Amino acid sequence: MGMEKYSGEERRKFVRIPFEAVTRYSVRKDKSKKECAKGGCPDPRKAKRSYASADAKNVSTGGILLATKEHFPLHAILEIEMDVPSMDGYTTVKILGEIVRTTAMKNGELYDNGISFYKIKDEDRETIEELLEFCPASDEIENE
Repeated sequence: MGMEKYSGEERRKFVRIPFEAVTRYSVRKDKSKKECAKGGCPDPRKAKRSYASADAKNVSTGGILLATKEHFPLHAILEIEMDVPSMDGYTTVKILGEIVRTTAMKNGELYDNGISFYKIKDEDRETIEELLEFCPASDEIENE
C-alpha cells in the first residue's frame, strides 16, 4: 500500500548498483560540514580513527546505502572505508559522506542510511566508476 509515493520519477542523480560488502565507518563528531567546507577536515586517508562495521547495500559514484546499528542525525559526516573489487584484487576507498536519509528497519535494530559522498579523492571515485562499469545496474538486472 505504501508504494505509491515511489512510483514517480527517479530522484537519484547517479546509477546505483547492488553492492554488498562489509564497510567500515567512523563518525566525524569533531568537525561539522561547515568546518569541512573551510578546509578544516583532515584528509581521511591520514586520519587515525577507530572504525565500526556496516553492511553496504548499494553504491553509486555519488553515494552509498549503509545498514548500521547506530542511528545518525541528518547531515552527520561519516568517514567511510570500503574494499572495492578492482583489477588488482581489492582497492580500499576512503570517503567523507553526509547522511541525507535514514530509515529505521522493521526489526528496530538496524538503520538504512542514504549517504551522499561529500569528499572523495579522484582516484577513489575512479575506482568506484570502474566497479559500476563492470556491474550491471539493478534496473538492467530486473529487466532481463
